[in-house]
Amino acid sequence: MIKVSAPNITEDDIKEAMRPCLRGDIDPGPIAEEFAHALAEFWGVPRRWVLLTNSCTTAIGVYTNMFNEKWVAPALTWPGTYCMTRGIKLVDVDEDTWCLPCPNYPETENAIFVNLYGRVDRETIIVKGKLIVDSAHCLQPARMYQKLDSGIVDAFAFSFGPSKEITTMRGGALVCKNAADLEPMIRFATWCRLPMHVWGMNGTITEVGAAMGLNQLDRYKHDHEVRREVLLDYAHVVGDYSHVFLYTHAKTHSGHLAVLVFDQAHQRRECQEYLKIAGIQTSIHYPVFSGHVGDTPVALDASTRTLSIPCHTKLTQHDVDIICAALDRGLVASRHQTVGESGKE
Repeated sequence: MIKVSAPNITEDDIKEAMRPCLRGDIDPGPIAEEFAHALAEFWGVPRRWVLLTNSCTTAIGVYTNMFNEKWVAPALTWPGTYCMTRGIKLVDVDEDTWCLPCPNYPETENAIFVNLYGRVDRETIIVKGKLIVDSAHCLQPARMYQKLDSGIVDAFAFSFGPSKEITTMRGGALVCKNAADLEPMIRFATWCRLPMHVWGMNGTITEVGAAMGLNQLDRYKHDHEVRREVLLDYAHVVGDYSHVFLYTHAKTHSGHLAVLVFDQAHQRRECQEYLKIAGIQTSIHYPVFSGHVGDTPVALDASTRTLSIPCHTKLTQHDVDIICAALDRGLVASRHQTVGESGKE
């Protein structure tokens, strides 16, 4: 089975992670501080703007807990259960971006814009009130400092989980101008239920994760190029078909995901079946939470037509060749499929 995603971990990463383990102290310390400095330099922001957390969810949770405003998040891109428990309302998505809340929705004063599938090509975000950009799938948004300093964006949130650009096992970061003031909030367990009287790892990244992240940050450009080459191979196959396109373009996306968008849902299912038979794992990266299906028709339609196929640094060229051959067969089959008189479900 060729996996749809694989942690970006090498033997060198493991050796680095062993250092704090052997020292017997995995709570955040000097390595986490070094990682925070390295990320601040990478993003081009002051160190005091970077707060390391144990996940992107914690980062956003800390920030939204500061305010009493009613936050909204696009349905296609956000775990429904978390939104409901945090009082964040799911709304339908904009037809052009799939990331921003639908522009006709009347309550977008405070929104969570999601950098969907690793997009880095959207330059302008227009939302009233406070705005969080969830950049979990894109490590380096363009001109982050200018967007934060000018107030266009209030905060960026990142994830360093197993399927992301760099993998610290579990980790994340909040980048905002008042990050230093928020640091005490992650001295509590996630969801702020259990008070921690000393600096603890519950809401923060660990020394182990920080050590791995530092090592991966050093090779970020190389790994990005590896994923980009995979996307280019997929684009060459998909370019021959009119009923599907590759959403994650090599020039404008991070490359940790390869997302196909089909004209119709049954075409996606047909192609997915061909890939399954060939031993290739796929996923529906952003399924719409069932409790909001009736309220989010655009998001639901998008989720039924997208398909994520493998794109990660563990793929060999032989793996990519197998995927491309199976993808080509699947696209041939799905192109000739029709459903009903209108061709729609």
